[in-house]
Amino acid sequence: MNWDPVTHYKEVAVAERYDRERFSSLAGRVFNALERSCIRRIFRRVSKEATIMDLPRRQVVFSQSFNTPYQRFRRRIKGMLGNQAPAAYPISETELRKLLTGAGLKEVGRVRPLALLSEAIYVIAEPASHPAS
Repeated sequence: MNWDPVTHYKEVAVAERYDRERFSSLAGRVFNALERSCIRRIFRRVSKEATIMDLPRRQVVFSQSFNTPYQRFRRRIKGMLGNQAPAAYPISETELRKLLTGAGLKEVGRVRPLALLSEAIYVIAEPASHPAS
């Protein structure tokens, strides 16, 4: 697969269909509710002084589907059962590092809610030149 995590989600067509495809099923709607809960939890870990998305000085939080051997196994089973894959392009550790480096960020925290049931990973990052808080 020739997938570039730095540019993939910048494509207008990908961005326009993302939520519609991701949250159309019952499982997608349930996961969306769980994901919102996790986002609330992760923002409690971000400094109270942080200005969200002011990247020259602050932290950013994003979610991504995470690619592990266990999750690849789950995907195969789900595929055999006829279920839709949770995300078209789950990200590996190597791709995550490439994505962060390409954006000029470094990881300072990570949450994996429901790791046995979900590919979701929430990453707290900040500019690579900014000291960890």
